[in-house]
Amino acid sequence: MALFRPRFRLVVPLSIEDLSQRLQAAVEAPSAPAAGKVLRDFAVLRVLPGAQHFWSPELTLQLHPAEEGGTLIRGLFGPRAAVWTGFACFHIFGIFISLMALLFGLSQWSLGMEPFGLWLLPIPLILTISAFVTALVGQRLGEDQMRELRLFLDETVGS
Repeated sequence: MALFRPRFRLVVPLSIEDLSQRLQAAVEAPSAPAAGKVLRDFAVLRVLPGAQHFWSPELTLQLHPAEEGGTLIRGLFGPRAAVWTGFACFHIFGIFISLMALLFGLSQWSLGMEPFGLWLLPIPLILTISAFVTALVGQRLGEDQMRELRLFLDETVGS
């Protein structure tokens, strides 16, 4: 699944508090290339509202104390919540269609009828494949913005 939601780990020689303050100051700066929300050990960086499109990514950061000192940043790129919700509904719909087609087809078969309901089973597979391809295309469309968010993070933490 790393293909859909790229992840990275980064260790910086700053405390969690210092890193949170740096991120907050960078996000609040008037010339900031990204927007976001920063809490003590968690942050979400987003593309500025004027540059956002449907496939714009978010960068979720979790801050943990590193064993060797400093802070371990775990970064995870992903789509906005609305996009995730849409894909979840799409897959739930596909599962529902599969179950209904299976029940209908098996009922027909058990009654000695032609089980044409089973012919509907490939439709959810086609829907799932199309959702997969759509997600790959969307990720490709948001790739430049993913790089911008990562560059913003790297410049902010000084790595």
